[in-house]
Amino acid sequence: EQHDNMPTFPTLTITPTIRGWKESKAVDPTLRVQTEAGYAQTRAKFTRITKKWGAIQYSGMFDSDKALISAFEETVKVGSDSFTWTNSEDNASYTVRFLAPIEYELTYKNGNEKQWSVSFQLEEV
Repeated sequence: EQHDNMPTFPTLTITPTIRGWKESKAVDPTLRVQTEAGYAQTRAKFTRITKKWGAIQYSGMFDSDKALISAFEETVKVGSDSFTWTNSEDNASYTVRFLAPIEYELTYKNGNEKQWSVSFQLEEV
C-alpha cells in the first residue's frame, strides 16, 4: 500500500557493490497436497508474487552516509514501515521494507581511514 508521504531511501554518495547481489521471489505461493495415490495436487495460495533483494551491500561508506542510512532505518522503524527504493540494477522504483536490521561493519582503508561496510535485505510490499 503506497502513501503520498512515503519515505524514500536516502541518496548516498556511493552505489551498492554488485558482487554478491541477489534477487529472488519473496515467497513460494504453492500449496501442495499429497494424495493417497501418491500424486501431488498444487495450487497457488495467492496470485501476487513479490521480490526480495539481499544482501545489498555498500562498501567504503563514510560516516556521513552511514549517519543518513542509520537515521533512515530509525525513520522507517527497521521493517515496520515501507518506503520507495530505486534498484540500481534495473533503475526501477519499488515499494519495499527492510527484512531485518541493517548490519554495519567498521573497516579501515589504508590502515587508518575509517569506513563502513553496510548490508541489508529488502522485500517488496
